[in-house]
Amino acid sequence: MDPINKTPVYYETAAYARENGELELFRLSHRTNIACKNDIQDAISRHFDGMHLDKETAQEVLDQYGAERVSIVLAATVQYKSWDGRFSSSNKDWAFSVHLPEGQSASGLDRRSDYIVDSHPAVLDGFIWQARREIRERQNPTVKKDAIQEAAPAAKAAKRKTHDIER
Repeated sequence: MDPINKTPVYYETAAYARENGELELFRLSHRTNIACKNDIQDAISRHFDGMHLDKETAQEVLDQYGAERVSIVLAATVQYKSWDGRFSSSNKDWAFSVHLPEGQSASGLDRRSDYIVDSHPAVLDGFIWQARREIRERQNPTVKKDAIQEAAPAAKAAKRKTHDIER
């Protein structure tokens, strides 16, 4: 399914964009990442009843922004908050495998911090599981939901891995 918002993800730095006349593309992509973050937070807030997150919460955000942008926003969040033990090691491993846009500004600030999701980490971890499952199903419709759901408990039982940023 094609995303409603078709703004392409811009992976280069602002300096590169400025030098190549692509600054507006850079800015538009960055603003779209921020909008995606806000919509993820909104979806979580509307679909979390205090104990459970609706099973289809991630679908609406993926429908709007597509797998690439949602993955970037979620991966940036987990990488930024990698110290937080409420994110599963499986989601941390996934997040560190995602290629993120360049975020360093000329002043040394990381612009990716603008699109870090602020939802409760334990609830966000569940959202990330949903998003990853939905992305896999969209990419390979023959994958059975049962097989994906069986992998989640096994991943929790696996030994916790540390990432370079945590050491």
